[in-house]
Amino acid sequence: MAQLRMECSVFDPVRITTLTQAPSFIIDTWFEHALITQDLFTRLPGLPIQGTGDVQMSSGMSMTRPRVEIGVQIKNIRALPVKAYVVDNGPADLLLGSDFFRLVFEVGSVGTPGSPYAALEPPTKRERSSLAIRLISGEEQPELAEVERFLSAVRRIHNCALVAETGRHQHEDWPHGRRDEAMTEAIRNTIRDDRSLSAEDSLHVTWVESGSIWVTLKSGAVSGLTWLSQLFRLSMDARLQKLLAEATSAEERARIAEMTREDIIRARRAEEQLRHARSVRQAKDEWRQEILSELDFRRALKDRIENDEAREAVQRELDEALGRLAESKLIGLIEHAPEVRSNYPPLPRRGDSPQERGGRNTSEDG
Repeated sequence: MAQLRMECSVFDPVRITTLTQAPSFIIDTWFEHALITQDLFTRLPGLPIQGTGDVQMSSGMSMTRPRVEIGVQIKNIRALPVKAYVVDNGPADLLLGSDFFRLVFEVGSVGTPGSPYAALEPPTKRERSSLAIRLISGEEQPELAEVERFLSAVRRIHNCALVAETGRHQHEDWPHGRRDEAMTEAIRNTIRDDRSLSAEDSLHVTWVESGSIWVTLKSGAVSGLTWLSQLFRLSMDARLQKLLAEATSAEERARIAEMTREDIIRARRAEEQLRHARSVRQAKDEWRQEILSELDFRRALKDRIENDEAREAVQRELDEALGRLAESKLIGLIEHAPEVRSNYPPLPRRGDSPQERGGRNTSEDG
C-alpha cells in the first residue's frame, strides 16, 4: 500500500461539473474496487448511491457498505466510471484498487458504449481558450481525405471570420488601377493559404486523439473560434462546462443542478449512437437543417464588410468551405468550447430582427 500526494480530482461521472479535490490517495491493488471516505462523498452533492456491497478486509472479515460510481482524474489520466464503496474514514479520502489500474493499462481503447474507460487528458486537450471538436464517422476507419476535407473547411471558415470581423485587407493602400483585383487576391490568399496571418492568428491543432478523432484547435483570432463555436452542436459535457463557466450567480448554478441525471445520460447515449453510419447520416441531415441553414452568413458578411468586392470575395470562399463541410462524411461535436469573453456578436439567424445584427469589432484579434 502506498500513499501519494499529488493532484487528484474526483467527480460525478454523469454531472461532470460536480467535482472535488483529494489532496492524497492510496494505491492498494489488494482491493478490487475503490474506497472513498464519507467526507469525500458529502463533497459530491447529488452523487447517487447505486446499492450496497461487501468490502473484503485483509483480516478476512467483510463489511457491507454503500456503493457509488465516481470519475477520477490524476494529472493527465482520466477514468470513469469507477466503482467505489463509501467507508467511514481512512488514512486518505480515496483508495484506488485493481480495477482502476486495469482501466489505466487499457487507456485509449474503445469499448462498448457506456462501459468504463480511461483516457489521456493533458492540459492542451481542453485549454481554456481552445475549441475541441470530436469528429465522428460511421466508418471504423475514416478516409484521410475526409479528415483533410473537414479540417480544411474549418480552417477556411476561421479565416473568413477573421477577415470579416477585423477588416483585414480592406484599406485603400493598393496599387493604382488594380485596387479591387489586388485586394480580392490578398483576401483569397489569406483565406485559402493563411497568407499574411501571424503565427498567433493562424489556426493550430494542439491535440489529436485517435478513436473518434478528437481535435483541439487554438487561435489568437477570437473571431475565428467564435464563428466555429456556433457551427457545431455542443456535446452534453461541453454544455455542462459552458453553463457552469458562464454562471455568475447561485441562481444560475441552481438551474444547472435542475438538469436531471436521466437527461444527461439520455443525451450521452444519443451521442454514443453517432458511431453508427446510419446515425451519422441522420445527424448530418439534422445539422444541415437546424444549424447550417439557420445561420445567415450572407447577412453576417453584409453587416461586417462594407466594401462590395471584399464582401463578395469572402462570400465565395465561405460558400466553398461550407459546401465542403456539408458534403463531408464526418460530423463535428464540440467537446470543449473556448472560455473567452468575446465582444463579437453572434452570427445572425434567419428571421432575426435588424436590431439583433452586429457590426465589426477589432478589439480582440491581432
